[in-house]
Amino acid sequence: MKALIVDNDTASVDLVRETLEFYDFSVIAVSSPEALSKLLKKNKFDVIVADISLTGIECLDSIDIPSIIMTGIKGLTTEERKTLFCRKIPFLAKPIAPTKLINTIKVHAQGYAG
Repeated sequence: MKALIVDNDTASVDLVRETLEFYDFSVIAVSSPEALSKLLKKNKFDVIVADISLTGIECLDSIDIPSIIMTGIKGLTTEERKTLFCRKIPFLAKPIAPTKLINTIKVHAQGYAG
């Protein structure tokens, strides 16, 4: 499976990348919404793991790819929480627990059995 990480926090990117590569994912990481947009035009991904501060919820609306949001949950507004809940977009608190990330992918990304 092919995963895209969108985050400008190198520690988070490293943790997510190492976790996904351990589970045989092919991983590409970008640090800006502009890079995300360019990659999505040219590549197919099975899952996106993104920091909400870089992508925003609106960005994920137009993407037909299973997505997982990374965030400091305390940083989410009430409206953002409602939106994530209503759209069934999973979100994980940083620092990401590797097992929780993989289990979330198993539930939300089709075709991944782990």
